[in-house]
Amino acid sequence: MVLKSVKPLLEDRLKTFKINLKAHRKDVAKELQGHFDASRKQIIGYYLQRVIDSPPDAMLGQLLHERPTKDDARLWLDDELDRIFRQAKDLIQKMQLDVRYKDVTFETLNGPDFLESVKAAFPRLDWDKAYAEFRAAGETEAKEQLASPRAAENSF
Repeated sequence: MVLKSVKPLLEDRLKTFKINLKAHRKDVAKELQGHFDASRKQIIGYYLQRVIDSPPDAMLGQLLHERPTKDDARLWLDDELDRIFRQAKDLIQKMQLDVRYKDVTFETLNGPDFLESVKAAFPRLDWDKAYAEFRAAGETEAKEQLASPRAAENSF
């Protein structure tokens, strides 16, 4: 919950937060991509000689010569890892802040736990007085509508 009077401050802070979140997303992508690249390098380093010594059939079918070179093996491993490893930017693109404002309905205001919820959220304000004034205004408006000769016409 937020008071209407501080909503502009909230919106300013949310705007700043979104800017910071965008910068954070870029930082995370850069760091994560560094870890991915290091992992790929380790995997290629581990399997490179094994692929050269015993080339998989899938690799042999792509070669123009009988035995793979180190470059052939490295390129083949790199292509195979491209299918598995995703880019960090693709993984974190959903890092976002969604803001939803909800209006207070008549049913919400008259709910049995509404006043207690508001008091808990804003303990320094005199909600008993504000709520009494709200109820009094609602009763006055209802009486005025009943007293109006057009009330019957407008009720349908």
